[in-house]
Amino acid sequence: MTEEYVNVFCYDSIKPVGGVEEFFYQLAKKYGNTHNITVLYREADKKQLDRLKRYVKCVRFVGQRVKCKRVFFNFFASMKDYIDAEEKYLIVHFDAKAMVEQGIKRPQQLPHDPSFKYIAVSDLAAKNFTEVTGIPCARCYNPLQLDEPSKVWRFVVASRITDEKGKEELLRYVRCLDEIPDFKYQLFVFSNDKLPQISPNVFQLPARLDVMDFIKASDALIQFTHHESFGYSVEQALSLGVPVIVSDVPAFREIGVNETNSIILNNKFTQKDVDESIERLKKGFKFTYKPLKDDWNKFLAKGKPTYDYNEELNQQVWVECTTRFFDIDAQLLRAKNDIFKCTTDRYEYLSDRGYVIYKREVSKDERDTRKPNVQGKTKTVQGSL
Repeated sequence: MTEEYVNVFCYDSIKPVGGVEEFFYQLAKKYGNTHNITVLYREADKKQLDRLKRYVKCVRFVGQRVKCKRVFFNFFASMKDYIDAEEKYLIVHFDAKAMVEQGIKRPQQLPHDPSFKYIAVSDLAAKNFTEVTGIPCARCYNPLQLDEPSKVWRFVVASRITDEKGKEELLRYVRCLDEIPDFKYQLFVFSNDKLPQISPNVFQLPARLDVMDFIKASDALIQFTHHESFGYSVEQALSLGVPVIVSDVPAFREIGVNETNSIILNNKFTQKDVDESIERLKKGFKFTYKPLKDDWNKFLAKGKPTYDYNEELNQQVWVECTTRFFDIDAQLLRAKNDIFKCTTDRYEYLSDRGYVIYKREVSKDERDTRKPNVQGKTKTVQGSL
């Protein structure tokens, strides 16, 4: 039995991600409501197939005969012998010249059926296809139908991740977030304590001395705990105008956590509680917060400062890497034997962990130089090391 359609797009394998897959989706969104379009496929990723089905008809190819007005193939036209079409097209989603020059394909391996009409996705692809194959090729740019992007909510955790610091509560909260339909979020955890990989939405990052920029850019700080004496990160978040999602402990109440600036949860919270917390977050928070006034002037003895701490921080030394490691301060990957300069306190920190060895002090002439001279593949500095 022959199945009859109008426009048929043939696809051997619809993968989870890819440029061709995005082409089909964009084409379906833009033209599915105004044209009769069918996607014929051998195999397909379920998520890709589900979103295509919202706009076009999708039919699995199992060897059936197909009749249509126009059929469109990609690189491989493996179903062509089963399709009776008034017009046959092949879409050139590739740079034929580059593929031949790089040895990916030989010219005779490229599509060259004279019964097809050829459409390329760019002038470059059309020109290079014709240059390699000698076959005329039209150009038709890929369609684009943008949806209004939905918000991606961003949360930050800046705390030790231990049992007493609410590890189980945090994991439960993440599992509950994942159960909320169509809720997109990212959770950034700054801690040296490891969490199990329970969600693709959780990103574990090394602990940082200062996470204020990340907290400021987030929608909420999360801090669960069984007990607390103060709560610096909570106070810092509120001071930045960022609401917090926290356990209901007395210390947080004392520093100013309340229902106007926070989502306060009992540690035995349920899915319903998390659903309600997100709905509250979506409504937005408007609050002013003033950090608690400390009284350390009453306890510190008066006296002239012992030294200028900033001057000590500015003292620099040349160091050499003993191993490969990621330098959090510089935000780059250091290679073994790399030589760079850093402050003395940074050197002490790295040296204590076995990452670097001392070379020499930075001279006054070198103090304003950000990098040592580079000769060849290894970094060297002027003067004796």
